[in-house]
Amino acid sequence: MAEETKPAAGQEQAKPKKKLPMTMIIVAGAMTLEAVAFFVAMKFMGSSPAPTHAEENPHVEAHAEEHTAATVEVSLLKRLRVPNSQNGRNYMIDLDLSVIVRGDKQALVEELVKTRMGEIQDRLSQIVRAAEGRLLAEPDLQGLRIQFKAALDEIIGDPEVVQRVLVPRFVPILAD
Repeated sequence: MAEETKPAAGQEQAKPKKKLPMTMIIVAGAMTLEAVAFFVAMKFMGSSPAPTHAEENPHVEAHAEEHTAATVEVSLLKRLRVPNSQNGRNYMIDLDLSVIVRGDKQALVEELVKTRMGEIQDRLSQIVRAAEGRLLAEPDLQGLRIQFKAALDEIIGDPEVVQRVLVPRFVPILAD
């Protein structure tokens, strides 16, 4: 049999101690002390938010009513047909376009529609021809509306005239 070796009297096997290292205790204590100090500081120095009360401003309400009541819809294009082949397939986009303008600018926009119809059709057709498939597939056509408004603002020369662009009819027709 194998001989069992016994350690000498002074050489007992050292059992691992299950104490936390001193640095862990110091870090945990510092974090706790910091949290308590932060809580106390916020309680004494921080105040509760002051209550706010809505105030009726007749100027703002009159101004808002003026903008909502004084808008007019002006039809720009009827049955504009523009080809688009940006997504690999040929489509003919058939659309109508109207704009919401301030009431005092209605005559200006109607005059521009009469005198610059070719320029308006050309610029909006360029936008539709260059539009990617994802813009044409948006349910609200928001990307096209933004581009249409920017083009119309450039043609009119005043970005405040056209408030919104409406696309009441938008029909992509497969032309392959």
